[in-house]
Amino acid sequence: MSVYRSAVEIKTVGLVAGGYVGAGWAAFLLGRGLLVRAWLRRPEAERELRAEIDAMWPDLERIGLAPGADRAHLSVFGSLEEALAGCDFVQENAAENAALKAELYARMDACVAPDVLIASSTSSLSMTDMQAGCRHPERCVLGHPFTPTHLMRLVEVVGGARTDPAAVDAAVATYTHWGKAPVRLNREIFGHIGNRLATALWREAVNLLLEGVASVEDIDRAVVEGPGRKWAISGPFESYHLSGGKGGMTRFLENFSAGIQRRWDDLGTPVLDVPTRARIAELVEAHLSNTPIEQRAAERGALLVNLMLALEPQAGA
Repeated sequence: MSVYRSAVEIKTVGLVAGGYVGAGWAAFLLGRGLLVRAWLRRPEAERELRAEIDAMWPDLERIGLAPGADRAHLSVFGSLEEALAGCDFVQENAAENAALKAELYARMDACVAPDVLIASSTSSLSMTDMQAGCRHPERCVLGHPFTPTHLMRLVEVVGGARTDPAAVDAAVATYTHWGKAPVRLNREIFGHIGNRLATALWREAVNLLLEGVASVEDIDRAVVEGPGRKWAISGPFESYHLSGGKGGMTRFLENFSAGIQRRWDDLGTPVLDVPTRARIAELVEAHLSNTPIEQRAAERGALLVNLMLALEPQAGA
């Protein structure tokens, strides 16, 4: 048995900070039948958090709620120490500010027992930096979800320089038990895996848009109707391995390496300065502003649920 609480041992989760990611975690955890104790900085944030959970709940109902799932199992506190009292696991979701995260980690570390994992949803920051002021840095891990958090299964897990490998094992076991699909990083890297891959694609999408190669609509459609369709089933390595036919990756590289290298060399490197940001926003909003964001988010959520249900046997869920 692990020296850290994990998987079935966890009944109560501490949620530090809300926002979009935190609300997704709260809805997901409540949907798994867990008790959630949340600490929010702003008093009015409780109303916002509960409204977000209510909006996400129908998607979770379609996927299937765990026995005991109940939105009433959310408790909100104005004190971090009170919120984390008796928690078996902590998921932190504060703003992407290195100093703030380090301060919070030192405070959280003092609130919970040494065998309780403290996981961060940070999309880019280093666990090594965040755990620096902790008395028990060995139990501090990265647990970065992909959004929308209540639906997407990916969670990226890695420790910092002072993290016990057994804590990473316990985090992976816990997220797996909850129905997530954790991936383990062998070392820290800025932006982790998923965001780096997504950002690389988006950089070239921005380049194609700014160079006038295609419209926002057609660039998005090229991804959705092209590689995106396959990537929902197999990642880039497997996809290209299958593109090699019976010869697999070896044949694929023999046939296409020259063209791939030429495309790599020709990829754009746009800079997100003020004029560029304004131009991107102008073109994107001109295409997408006719549909309210809330409506499109709800439509996307429904489609994601359909996709998840369709892929459930392959996902092993």
